[in-house]
Amino acid sequence: PSVDARIADQGWPLIAKDRTMTFAHLGNQVSGYALAEPPGAAYAYNDIALQLYVLSLEKVFGRPLNDAAMEHLAPLQFEDGSLFNRRRRVATTARDFARLGWFWMNRGNWAGKQLLPKAYFDAYMRPWVPPDLPRSETLSDPNDYLKIGSYGGGFNQGPVGPGMYGFNWWFNGPLGTTGVVPIHEAPRDMVMALGARGCYMIMLPSQGLLVAAQGRWGHVDELDPADREHFNTAMKLLMSAIEEPTDNIV
Repeated sequence: PSVDARIADQGWPLIAKDRTMTFAHLGNQVSGYALAEPPGAAYAYNDIALQLYVLSLEKVFGRPLNDAAMEHLAPLQFEDGSLFNRRRRVATTARDFARLGWFWMNRGNWAGKQLLPKAYFDAYMRPWVPPDLPRSETLSDPNDYLKIGSYGGGFNQGPVGPGMYGFNWWFNGPLGTTGVVPIHEAPRDMVMALGARGCYMIMLPSQGLLVAAQGRWGHVDELDPADREHFNTAMKLLMSAIEEPTDNIV
């Protein structure tokens, strides 16, 4: 199915409010699942909806997500075993995580071969949550009527996302309608995966550089500039270590 396919087609008994929910709604954290709003009406970084997303993908593939990923991404030659653990979370080494990011940063090209159409990345690898989309008003008592459970965190984790988030990636701004670039020490084309406990991936396409590491990066997804200061300092140091930008990243 396409990203615009309704997940009800995978057999989920959705309530009336949620029946228009698509894979794109889930991938962009605007599904409204377990919340008051219908799909597309509000943003919430929602780990219950993320679990629904993963389970829906498993219905599409007809097997665990890790099995599907290891087969379809086999040309990347992962060195350290599984990509996902039993809880369906990404759990791998920094070097295999970096391989995944390098594939994305090169827009589906691996070692000179176009494994996925570049058009997919051109279309979907960008912020998809509109800057002016409101945050969900549901702050307590989520209605997880499918008994999905959480992927690991809360159902409405913070206000940051509009203008910055798209298909599970974070982009370098703007912060909603403020026009503020959150990580001003980094290029605007920076793309990030922000995992738990500081497991981050930083892509800098204009520099031909990718970093995958666990550390005290600081915050990106916060409104207060002071909360982002540590991350900006880290990026300033990283940028100062780059000798010469290059456009040749394949």
